[in-house]
Amino acid sequence: MRNEKLDMFRGLAMIWVIFNHTTYWLGFYYYTHWPAIIKSWLLIGTQLFFFIAGASNGMARKKNLPEFYLIRFKRILFPYWVYALICIIITCFTIHFTSSSHFFYFIKAALYSWFIAFNHQWCWGTGMVSWALWFVSVYLLVMLLFPFLRKFYEKFITLKIRIIPLVLLAILVFLLQFEWGIGEKLLGHSKMVFLLPFEWSIGEKLLGHSKMVSLLPFEWGIGERLLEHSKMVSFYAFFTYLGLFFTEIFEKRKTGIAIIIASICMVATVLSIIFLNQSPNMQANKFPPNFLFLIYSLGFLTILYIFSDSIFKFITYIKKNTILNWIYTQYVKHGVTIFLFHPFVFLLLVWLQKSIFHGVREIIVLIVMLLLSIPLSAVIGYLFSWVEKIPIPFYKPKKNI
Repeated sequence: MRNEKLDMFRGLAMIWVIFNHTTYWLGFYYYTHWPAIIKSWLLIGTQLFFFIAGASNGMARKKNLPEFYLIRFKRILFPYWVYALICIIITCFTIHFTSSSHFFYFIKAALYSWFIAFNHQWCWGTGMVSWALWFVSVYLLVMLLFPFLRKFYEKFITLKIRIIPLVLLAILVFLLQFEWGIGEKLLGHSKMVFLLPFEWSIGEKLLGHSKMVSLLPFEWGIGERLLEHSKMVSFYAFFTYLGLFFTEIFEKRKTGIAIIIASICMVATVLSIIFLNQSPNMQANKFPPNFLFLIYSLGFLTILYIFSDSIFKFITYIKKNTILNWIYTQYVKHGVTIFLFHPFVFLLLVWLQKSIFHGVREIIVLIVMLLLSIPLSAVIGYLFSWVEKIPIPFYKPKKNI
């Protein structure tokens, strides 16, 4: 039986993502200081998304490790691969190739970039089609960790023990925000014993040889990507693990404690900005996420929890309307598909913004774009919902998955 509150939060999380992308991707209040800061304090959609992922997977039937990975990875990879293939095909039709060798070089590079390296280069037109795809690799890595996080949560009953992963992940986010230069230190120490007296540049040599087969035409920066992914995974694993507390949090409401937590988090956020010279623009703290962004996000999610009853009542009220209920249902049922395919909607909105709404007051255009982006993203989620049903070859799912 589905959890109604969880479904409401699931739909809210995805709509919130579309709201954030509308304000950022379409460039609203980008160059104005205070409006840019204010809109950045609403960047909570993805954190809520991972919180819901932790809660829903925690409530699901327990599976063995291979089965869990197979189902979770299929849920994200099959829709992603379809989306990637569409992007690559469109690119083939929009780029002029001077020879067949250039065409096949592009195909190899694009397939490697989108299907293996997950860095989404070599695509037509605007980078908008890949702006949200950082989510894919981060989600997969968090899901790799999830069975172990769930096992720890279910093994221990006392709260003091259960919160240990939250504390450790928060500490990791804090430590990873500093530039430690570990690679340089390691090289320096190895030189001390005269084992590496020269600059071997093994990585560069390997990259050079790999370029001979035209599969790695870019500077991948593997070390930098590893560090960035460590920051992202630590941050979003924190909220995924927090989602395991969903049932306990809502069955035993403790509004007083929630108010204290929210107050501490928000005061700490403001004090960090004032006295520690942290950026007040949360967008600058989000990529990659730092400790300030974690504290702010925890405070904002706690505020949502405090007002959750009112939020549920409002959502229940608007769902009485048939059209609004259909839109919200798509966000609940096809959230991941909407997340992956909604850039196609935004390509249309960019065209409308430039061709029809040029010169119109910004607030009016923003309202119109929101009124278009939210329902149109629901429509595209519905149209591409078939990608969720692509079967896994040679796999027969068990009942009640």
